[in-house]
Amino acid sequence: MRSHENFAQFMERAHADMFDWPNSPEKLDEYLLSCGSAELGLEGHESRVSTVMTLVEDTRAAAKPAQKQLWNFSDGTKASDEKCSLDIHSVVKEAYLEMYDGFSTDRVVADPDKNSMFIQACWSRGIQASQCQLNKLLLNARKSKKLGKIEGVKAYRIPRHVMDQYELASEVAVRLLQEREHYTNQRWVSLDDILCDPKLGKQFFELANSITPGFKAVDYRWAALSVRKAINRRHFPDDTLEYPHFDAIGARDQIRASKIPREAGFFWMKSQGVNFYVGHSGNLRAQIEMLLDEEIEETLACYNTYSLFDSGPLTYSIAPLPSLSVSARNPIKRLLVAEFEPRLNIAKQGDRAVP
Repeated sequence: MRSHENFAQFMERAHADMFDWPNSPEKLDEYLLSCGSAELGLEGHESRVSTVMTLVEDTRAAAKPAQKQLWNFSDGTKASDEKCSLDIHSVVKEAYLEMYDGFSTDRVVADPDKNSMFIQACWSRGIQASQCQLNKLLLNARKSKKLGKIEGVKAYRIPRHVMDQYELASEVAVRLLQEREHYTNQRWVSLDDILCDPKLGKQFFELANSITPGFKAVDYRWAALSVRKAINRRHFPDDTLEYPHFDAIGARDQIRASKIPREAGFFWMKSQGVNFYVGHSGNLRAQIEMLLDEEIEETLACYNTYSLFDSGPLTYSIAPLPSLSVSARNPIKRLLVAEFEPRLNIAKQGDRAVP
């Protein structure tokens, strides 16, 4: 039996690597033995490790031999038998229910710590599949209603003033990664691909953290999911929405932060007439100050090889709308993104950025 200490070390190292899991139980054992210590200081980590370790050992001992062949992706093939597919969904549901602790499927996929517990629970039941494949299976099971009604799922919300700090970084990181994959690998990747695939997830985190550093992987990932949900959710018919009136506040060296209201509203970033990003915030002054302090212009210029950026300076415009709540601002943002197609915004489902 693996010791709790070795497994804890593995969890810490895997957290840093965004859980690029080995593709067989034997390779997992080799990886566990090779793990060194890491000081990441994950809150509540040891108790979760202990719980998962006990469940893994118990379920491995009780696993039936036939269960080991439920779905084997190691040779690149999929099981086509319908009964096998139903069994797979049943096992994924079992694994999710074992560890979910009130967390939704989206949160389990978005949170690397929770996701590691789900993957290990699947593996302990004999499903030989990668992290990416298991995550997509979980999301597809939820979307196709194969999970059924799950009791006790708790809503997960982040205060708007907190998400305001890194929502732009999350959106831009998605768009950068999509363009990078398009130009270097000639393939299209969706947000689900980025969240499910550990290699893409690691790149996404590195990009988002380079734009607005200091937050956890789950923060950036959940913000990207929240943006997509807001873009795809229709609170009001588009023909009932009005475009806000934007006032230009100039380029960076022209902006006087003291003149910007500490109110909710929209901000718009352009360069030489090209629309780059439209966002909203609960505090426009704090939002613009943060973008200027973090030298967002220089950071974005580093990525101009992906056809998203021009070399000109960014100019800013704002539209204060203090009476509008977040839920009222979201559909207006969706309308602006659909109409003006800023290069760095996630688009609505079926358009450029979210297939």
